[in-house]
This record gives sequence, structure tokens and C-alpha cells, in this order.
Amino acid sequence: MKALFILVMAAFCSSAKSTSSCNCQHAEDFLLSSQLDIPRDPWDFLTSPERLYLMYMPRSLKLDAIQCVISEWKGIVIDRLLLQRTVLWKGKGIVRNKTVAITMTDPCQHTPQDSFVTTAFDIVVEFKTMYADKQCLILQIRKRNEVSGLRKECAYWAKDGYKDNPLRHCRYMYLLFCGGNYREVYNKEACKNLVKKSTSHT
Repeated sequence: MKALFILVMAAFCSSAKSTSSCNCQHAEDFLLSSQLDIPRDPWDFLTSPERLYLMYMPRSLKLDAIQCVISEWKGIVIDRLLLQRTVLWKGKGIVRNKTVAITMTDPCQHTPQDSFVTTAFDIVVEFKTMYADKQCLILQIRKRNEVSGLRKECAYWAKDGYKDNPLRHCRYMYLLFCGGNYREVYNKEACKNLVKKSTSHT
């Protein structure tokens, strides 16, 4: 019910913004308001034993050969601070995997954290949670670019039990925060094959 209320209010504010007499907040500013208390703690989603599927990723990554990306649970190293997941992806007949260390930022805060960094492939990437619930996780990828400065792009993950559902509220949140410059990654058949190869090696 709360998610529905948030979406209705954001949609109303977006439409009202188009009128010259309206002094309404931009939808993203409205959704990021601390008064709204939108769910943004990614811990429960990231520590789920369910397999996670990447649904959308930024077009700018230029990874058109990628047909499926999944993430599998490994374990908690330090509670509320450090955990590990394995990321597997399928390209043109090639399957790759990598263990990713996920470090939550500001671990001493008493409020739920909404940011974390990952370490893999010899690079560190910071993520900020835009929306999180039991079904999906929408992340803003924050990478420093020498030319344009801080570049903000998004990724959208869904749990195994929800990957084939419409999840309209998750998609709407993605469009509000991230716009339409994304590529759909999830391919059902490719992901089935990737899961088979993954389980055969465990």
C-alpha cells in the first residue's frame, strides 16, 4: 500500500510540474525526500539466498553481447558491513564468473545505509540505492569520469521468484530515477542455460 501511495504521489507531482503555475517538486526530489521515507536499505535484498537477476543496465556500458547476468549468495563476512556474492554472466557462448566483495558505507550509522561499494575486476564502484523492497533493487552507479565528472547511471535487479513478473512499480521507479536510457539484459532462455552451467559446477 505504501509503494502504491508513493507512486501515485510521484505521478501526480510529475504531471503537475508541467503546468506553468505549479511550484511542485521534481518527482526525483520528491521521492528522495527524507519525509517520504522511501525504502532504500539494500541489506535484506543483497543478503537474500535467492538468485538475483540483472534486468536493466545502462546502454553506455556497451556490453551488447551480454545475454544474462545473475548473482548468487556466498555469505556474510562482517554483519551489516561486508558480504560476498558471485556474479555470473553469459556472452557469445562464453560464461564468466567473479566473486564480488560488497562493503556497506558508513557502517557506524544507526539509520539504514543506502550506499555500498563493490570490489572486483581491480576496480571499485560505488552504488547508491534508489529503491529496495523484497522483489527488486534499483541502484545508481556512481563512477568518476575525467571528462564529465561524476556519472550517474542505474542498474535494476530482481529476485528469482519475481524475475518473470511485470513488477510495474519497480520499472516505474527506475524510469523516474534513471530515465529511459537502458538496455534490457534478462533473456529467459539464456538465463536458464546459465543457471544449468552454474549448478553443474557447484
